[in-house]
Amino acid sequence: MSLNHRRMTSSDLQKEWQTAAGVECTVRTVRNRLQGAGLKSCKARKKPFINEKQRRARLKFAKDHKDWTVEEWRNLIFSDKSHFQLCPTPGHLMVRLRPGEAYKPQCLAPTVKFGGGLVMIWGCFSKAGIRKICLCEGGINQAKVILEEHLLPSALTMFPNSEITCRRQLVMFISLL
Repeated sequence: MSLNHRRMTSSDLQKEWQTAAGVECTVRTVRNRLQGAGLKSCKARKKPFINEKQRRARLKFAKDHKDWTVEEWRNLIFSDKSHFQLCPTPGHLMVRLRPGEAYKPQCLAPTVKFGGGLVMIWGCFSKAGIRKICLCEGGINQAKVILEEHLLPSALTMFPNSEITCRRQLVMFISLL
């Protein structure tokens, strides 16, 4: 029962067990049985939520680039944005798990980056170095501004002697937004 309801407290499990099976026992007995079965109560690990579409996109990227040379990877700029919640998240979630189960989906507390007041930052790096982190106002709809005002100047600074196909590709990408 606990493996199907990993987020239930010992007290809730005891009540459920009593209702479903008619078994009378104490909460302490439930805890002892769970521990005896190798299930300990601990805080759920937080991990960003990744949906099926994102999983497929990541796998496709890995397959498409598995044969790249070191030189090809050196000519990339790695860029990312991140949202930080200004208000603390409510409490923590306790789950029951066996050793080695910490990252099973039913044992995680998925995090979603929205709500509660957000700050978005953007930054990039390459073999040529890192660029300043930029505070971005307006949230995720600012992708075009990030690319035009931050990524393009960063690319030109990081790779000043390169062919400007990079610039053309960036401008083409920006125009698609």
